[in-house]
Amino acid sequence: MSLDARLLRHFAGLGLATDAVSLVSHAHGRERRAERGIARLELQGAVKHGRKERAHPGRDGADRWRFKHKGVIYITDESCRHEITSWRLADDAAMRAAPPKPWGGSHFSSHTLLIVDSSGSMRRSDVPGYGSRTEAV
Repeated sequence: MSLDARLLRHFAGLGLATDAVSLVSHAHGRERRAERGIARLELQGAVKHGRKERAHPGRDGADRWRFKHKGVIYITDESCRHEITSWRLADDAAMRAAPPKPWGGSHFSSHTLLIVDSSGSMRRSDVPGYGSRTEAV
């Protein structure tokens, strides 16, 4: 069991109040919570009582954690203290369930054209897990 998991279990066992769970908020996380109507206390509850899972790593390859609790998903950095983003499961399901609306009263199709830059900068190997930026595309 990781040190983070042991600490969370220890604090939960001590009867630590949910609002005493330490979180460090950042602008992006606060903006997402405001857009989605998620209170800080809900994130603290997710850390204290929720199910912790490894999340997709960040752009720099750093570990991230996902907490699920009472319909809220909360993503943190590797320390489980720094807020990255959050959303409600109901919002996610509603977005997937809504069928696309016809435009102009009729159905239409669209085509996508992807143009990949082949300049020298695309040969850089600064994307984790890929040999070059071109491979990442």
